[in-house]
Amino acid sequence: MLNNMAISTKEFKGQVGKKFRDNLKPYGFKGSGLNLYKETDDFLYSVFLSSSRFGDKFTLGLAVHPKQIKKNSLGQIDFDRLKNLLYEYKIVPWRTANGQWWDYDDNELTNLKTIGKVIDVIDKRINPTIDNFERTPNLLETIQPGDLTDFHSWFTDKTGTSIATTDIRFAWSLALIFETTDKKRSRSFAQYGLENSDKKSEFFGLEDFERIFSKSNGA
Repeated sequence: MLNNMAISTKEFKGQVGKKFRDNLKPYGFKGSGLNLYKETDDFLYSVFLSSSRFGDKFTLGLAVHPKQIKKNSLGQIDFDRLKNLLYEYKIVPWRTANGQWWDYDDNELTNLKTIGKVIDVIDKRINPTIDNFERTPNLLETIQPGDLTDFHSWFTDKTGTSIATTDIRFAWSLALIFETTDKKRSRSFAQYGLENSDKKSEFFGLEDFERIFSKSNGA
């Protein structure tokens, strides 16, 4: 049930939005409201606040989309119009998928203090995770096909955060990412996807696995 003392998401946004945006601007994030975006040479990023189904509390999330992935189940991607809901990687900035939730409050000063705590999490957990994607070699260049069997633990050990996807979907993304730059590596991820997919699977990426795996196993 909605706490009668809690304000609405719209009211909360009006109280804390400016502080949230102003603190992320130095890191290159732009946007309005509580969904902010950043673009680099190889990735799209979004930091966002997401309300609970009852609208009485919220959590913090990070979405990441590699630019090498130019399609999804809906078809070809227009990066300029891609919503963060459709970014390839959804990341919870804690070690477990449950993350952390904060209550809305009817007191504006309390809400501003809460956003201060959120910004601290961004500084300590989200920005270092983004750095992992931007460094050389980047995070995705360090994963091996053998890591996919327990890739959630691999990802958490590397970043201190939790990624919401499956091993098959992750393998698909990696096969596409390395398709032009490291064909042997790409083919290994495609092979993993083919060998570990359910035979009755209707996953749209199976045709990419088959296409990539059928290519010559060159370097």
